[in-house]
Amino acid sequence: MNWKKQDLKEWMNIPFYQFRSSEDHLYNRCYTAEYLDSKKNQFIYMKNAVKVLYIMKFVFDIEIPLAIKLIRISTLANMKFDLKYLSIEQKTILSDMVLTCGGNLYDENYRLKEEKIYLVATKKLYDLKKRELQNDLYTHNFYVLINEKFLLDTYYFMTDIRNEINDPEYTSFD
Repeated sequence: MNWKKQDLKEWMNIPFYQFRSSEDHLYNRCYTAEYLDSKKNQFIYMKNAVKVLYIMKFVFDIEIPLAIKLIRISTLANMKFDLKYLSIEQKTILSDMVLTCGGNLYDENYRLKEEKIYLVATKKLYDLKKRELQNDLYTHNFYVLINEKFLLDTYYFMTDIRNEINDPEYTSFD
């Protein structure tokens, strides 16, 4: 994946948000940069990103699109994610986000000793594969279970929020 290239795509089916009725979908067909179920607000985090962007542009003369990419590439640096408990659509989207943010995808043939691997699941797949998922957590003590909200928030907040990874919003599947 080329970290310099990012595309805005329109999806007819949004894999991370379940509209409450088919009527809602008609009125919510839009581009959104904020995860609709998040209890956190993107713009609280964006003030810091805007400050860094301002400095990069007007002090270091770095163009804004490149500055955004440079900020993002540091948000998941040195973190590895296993996306095996996601649908194909979700894996496609989140793997791009992980790589854009400087994270890595887990390869079971290569893991450093003592390295944590963040096992990502969604509520729906957690419920469907709970026994298998619990077995993975028991068998592989290096796994840390999180939901997809952590990756979505990191990407859209353009902020390193790994200190908040134990927040119930990122560890809960209720």
